[in-house]
Amino acid sequence: MARKTVNLSVRHPIPIGSVDVVFAVYDGTKHYGDVTISQGGIDWRPSYGRKAFKKDWPAFDAVMRAEG
Repeated sequence: MARKTVNLSVRHPIPIGSVDVVFAVYDGTKHYGDVTISQGGIDWRPSYGRKAFKKDWPAFDAVMRAEG
């Protein structure tokens, strides 16, 4: 099985503003989907589906607290 890796190096804050940040999620060469971060919240769009799973920031906070 291919090794999963995630890398991001940033030495200063980057305001998102009106530009979304998209992370493509892979396991080796298989594309699982994309995570999009914006001022409005966070979206997960799996590669196999057309519908994105969206959470605004308060809802995302509640999900993360429930998982912890």
